[in-house]
Amino acid sequence: MIQEYLMNQAKTVAPDLEWTVDYYSAVTNTGTVFYEGGSPSDVNNDADIRYPQYMFYIRTADWSKAEVITHKLYKLFHKTNVDELVFVPELETNYRVEFIRAMGEPVRLGVNEDVMEYSLNIQVTLREEINNAES
Repeated sequence: MIQEYLMNQAKTVAPDLEWTVDYYSAVTNTGTVFYEGGSPSDVNNDADIRYPQYMFYIRTADWSKAEVITHKLYKLFHKTNVDELVFVPELETNYRVEFIRAMGEPVRLGVNEDVMEYSLNIQVTLREEINNAES
């Protein structure tokens, strides 16, 4: 949904990685933002609020760099109040990004073919904007 927005924010932390959304193609030095589902609002009068979850997947042959980048992403996103409007063209919908929080600490996934892999899972509070079929 808002993977591109999150990817662009993450690029400020690690501009030298090859950043992508929902896939990676390089062997190493990649940052990828995956949509991971989420949960709808549990309050009837907040039906326009969504809680999608995303995973940052960091892969690099520089093992300590992978850890450092993931911790910097944690600092960037955890408990962050936001007030930005993001247009999702595929859904023809504007969402107001209100809050971002980490779902936990960065996770060391391990080494795969000499490439260190780390992940960070976050949850975003989004409010669908009314009358918003245009960017």
